[in-house]
This record gives sequence, C-alpha cells and structure tokens, in this order.
Amino acid sequence: MHGTSESLSGGGGAAPLGARKRNQTTTADGPPSESLAKKAVHAVEATYLSFQRPLLSLVQQSLHPHFELPAHVVHFAIRQEFIALAGPSVVWLYSYSAGAEISILLVTTETINGVLKWAFRQPRPGWLRGTNMLKMRSPTWEADYSTPSSHAQLAATVATWVVLFTNFSVIPSILAILFAVLVGVARVYSCVHWPSDVVFGWACGVLWTAFVLPILRSSMTPSHEAGFATVLVAVLSALLYLVRTAAKEEEAHVRAEWKAAALAGYDVDKHSKAEVLKAVQKWGRGPRLFYTYAGPLSATYGSLIGRAILHFYFEIRRHDDDVSASASDAASFADFVTRQHSVPVRLLVGIAGLVPCLAFAHGLPVLLRAQPKGLLDGACVFAGFAAVGIWVLAGCQIVFDRGMTW
Repeated sequence: MHGTSESLSGGGGAAPLGARKRNQTTTADGPPSESLAKKAVHAVEATYLSFQRPLLSLVQQSLHPHFELPAHVVHFAIRQEFIALAGPSVVWLYSYSAGAEISILLVTTETINGVLKWAFRQPRPGWLRGTNMLKMRSPTWEADYSTPSSHAQLAATVATWVVLFTNFSVIPSILAILFAVLVGVARVYSCVHWPSDVVFGWACGVLWTAFVLPILRSSMTPSHEAGFATVLVAVLSALLYLVRTAAKEEEAHVRAEWKAAALAGYDVDKHSKAEVLKAVQKWGRGPRLFYTYAGPLSATYGSLIGRAILHFYFEIRRHDDDVSASASDAASFADFVTRQHSVPVRLLVGIAGLVPCLAFAHGLPVLLRAQPKGLLDGACVFAGFAAVGIWVLAGCQIVFDRGMTW
C-alpha cells in the first residue's frame, strides 16, 4: 500500500488533511452507543494487530509470489456457484448417495457460516488501521464479515466428507486434507482472512459434517425426512434472522469506523478507490443480507424433500421385477436408472431440468418487475432453488426411470 503508512501507524511528519479529519472524528465525543462502538473497534484492532498481523505477514513473506495464481483460483472457484455445481455433478457422474450427501452438506454449511459471520461480526484485515504494510492480494475487495472463513469451512466440509465416505482411505484422505489446507493458506496469503478465521472455518466444517452426516445416513421414512427438512430450514432461517437483527445501532457505528480505515488504507496497486467504495457501501445495510442465503436455504429444503420424494417413488416401483432385482434401496435404484443412460444424456437431461428452475428464480422477478431483493424476489429465489434440489435428487432420476420404460 502506498501513501498511508505514516498517517496510520503514527510515524513522523504531518498527517494528510483527510487522515486528520478522520482521526478527529474517531476521537470526538458522540452518543454513548457510538463511543462504546469506537472502544470496541479499538479493542478489536489491538487484538488482531498485536497477535495475528505478524502471523499473516509471515505467511505472505514465506510463500513465493507465484502462489498468487492458485490463491486467485481458490477465490473464484469456491463460491456459491461451486456449491450449486458440485452436488449435481457428483449425482449424475458418480453416485446418487455421494451427490446427495455432498449437496446437503455444502448448502447447510454455507448457511451456518452466514449465521456465524453475523454473530461474531469481525473485520477483514483490510478494514483495520495498521494493516497497511500488508499486501492485499485478493482480486476483489471483500465486503462481508471475516469470521469464520467460508472458503475454509467449505473446503473442510468436503475434506471431512471425503475422509468419511472413503472410510479413511489413505490417498483420498491425504489429498482432501491437502486441499483444505491449500484453501485456508490461500485465504490468509490473499490478506482477506486472519489465521484464526481459517482455523475456525476448518473446525466448523469438520464438526458440522460429523454432526449432519450420521443423520443423513440414518433410516428415515419419507415423511420423517420431509419433517426433518422443514425443521432444519426453519431453525436456520430463525438463526439468520436473529443474528442479523441483533445490535443494529452499535453495528452501524462500527461499520463507519471500518469504512474510514478501509478507504484510508486500501492498496492502490491492487484495487481502485471506486471498487473499495462500492464494496464498503454495502456495509450501510449490513454485509451479506438475509436475501443472500435464500438460495442455500431453499436448496437445503429442496434437496431433503427430493430425497423423500425419491424414497416414496422407489417404494412404489420396488414391487416391479426389473427394479427389485437391481436395487435394494432408493440410492441404489437412483444409480441403476441413471447408469442406463450415457454421460452426455445424463448431463443434457440434468441441465435441461435446471434451466427452468433457475429461470423461475432469477427471470420471473424481472418479468414481474419485483423490487430487487424484496419479498417477491426472495420468494421466487426460494421456490426456484427448492425446485433445483428436488430436480437433482428426485426429478432427474424419475425421468431416467420413465425413459427406460417408455
């Protein structure tokens, strides 16, 4: 970063006019809630800068500059789009049971991550004064909270599932763990997360997978599975709402402090001021709105309902001789009917079913001129992504089965 070191770290020389005004604003007496917020911000800064800044700096200095390329790949690859594509790909190309598990684990762990981010509300490294000597290597400026790292949590979820799914097979387990480590280190190297964010994200991914996987593998009737889906989504929605609405007044003052620090200390070689300003403006209404999680929540509900529908359909079909001879449960039935078709056909049918679901989620609100991120828009997103889950884990397999009998 350039031109901000002296004014932010207390070095010699006169501070620029903008910095002096900002410092005057920071120390001026304000409403009690604002004063408490400023004290909280300064306490957080002292904690991160005294302990975690040296660790972050050590990671950046220890790795070769060429590591920036894989760090960028990690940044763009492990996002909600990754979540949306991973499950269907595994279902259609490998195994129904594996795809169903990884689909549900990824969408639920992403929602849990949102709950935790809003609950802790911790700043990114670039949001604090005193981090201007660190190199911001992220290709985009992050505008949501820091703790825990969603990239690290998703990677740990995948790694834990691979270890358990392969029954602790050495090579897959080692590769999965290395993948999770790579993702975590890349987030610290890019200076978008503190080391503690990554460790916390790894722990959350491991614990959530260890908690949910036995439930998914238990013998539930279709009605019990539908009930579990409803309860789980209701609980996650309630948690998101509660943590999002907590401490709004204090949060507004805290975000103002972080916005000032971010605009004063952004890396002019990596990000433009316009990009940073656009990102921090999102703090005015809070990072990661509740709307952001309508997709993962509805996909969770749709995926679990889809499994219940397939189980019910299998119970109807299991009395047929051709099915009972080749499938002992709904998952093996799904694999049987899927493998009767070539890979291109599987992908063509699967994608053809996804298109109208996504069009409903994103296209219908535009046609209806719904307010962006409003109630109608959110309802369309919820219904569309629920349909995605149902299609991937039930509709597609039923189409494959009916295609064999036609």
